[in-house]
Amino acid sequence: VGYQSTNTPVGCIDLVAGQPARLDLYNRFHNANLARSFVELALLRSGDAEELRRLVSIEGGDHLETARKVSKTGGVIGLTAHFGSWEFLAAAMVAHGLPVTLVHRSRENPLIEELLGSLRQRGGSELFPRGTAARSALRALRDGKILAMTYDQNCGRERGVFVPFFGRLACTRSGPPRLAMHTGVPVVPVFVEREGESARHRVRFLPALEILPAGDDQDAAVRENARRMTEVIEAAIRRVPDHWIWVHRRWLTQPKGEPKPYPPRRARRR
Repeated sequence: VGYQSTNTPVGCIDLVAGQPARLDLYNRFHNANLARSFVELALLRSGDAEELRRLVSIEGGDHLETARKVSKTGGVIGLTAHFGSWEFLAAAMVAHGLPVTLVHRSRENPLIEELLGSLRQRGGSELFPRGTAARSALRALRDGKILAMTYDQNCGRERGVFVPFFGRLACTRSGPPRLAMHTGVPVVPVFVEREGESARHRVRFLPALEILPAGDDQDAAVRENARRMTEVIEAAIRRVPDHWIWVHRRWLTQPKGEPKPYPPRRARRR
């Protein structure tokens, strides 16, 4: 929802498929999963917590509870990605009794923005937009909430650092690692996976990441923490490649002097 259709998936999937013969297969699976995820948004319109609990189970909840116990406030950062039926993630966590606050990126299309905002609020999540949410994020963590943040999209050089992602440098927001370093709260990776071809899903919590303190070189610590956060997302994608949104141009922003890995949009439409 809200992403422009491009020829990006096949070229990007080559990074994880390894074998050119498998590209079309991964591309079909990717498109099928994306379409199913959009259809499943209808479930969020009902706000039926019981139905969400039936369809979405929790795995690794002990990792989350351990992190919340060591957090001074009980608050944690839930590190995630646009992966699987990601709109289910926050709603399912709320349905299972977890206090979730969601940082989201506003869409350029106002109709899409209104639709997604409405669905997320019906799912019980507290929302605030990325880029204007610093105080709200700090308050949510102080209040012991799970601050869910997607961390798998391209950003401009002025807002990010370059870290490896599938063997290519990707510009990655510096805000989330800085927030983790500033607050000292644990960062817990969490992803939602589809269970085979069924309508059921599983929310997987992983052990909290080790976050470096600022130390004498804060910029270096930010880069290293961004690398660690990106690394766990890459591992989740390698585990289930068709679950990620390969239509996103993740490697668009490159270091100065480096060529962009994507052809111009007009060339892609031919």
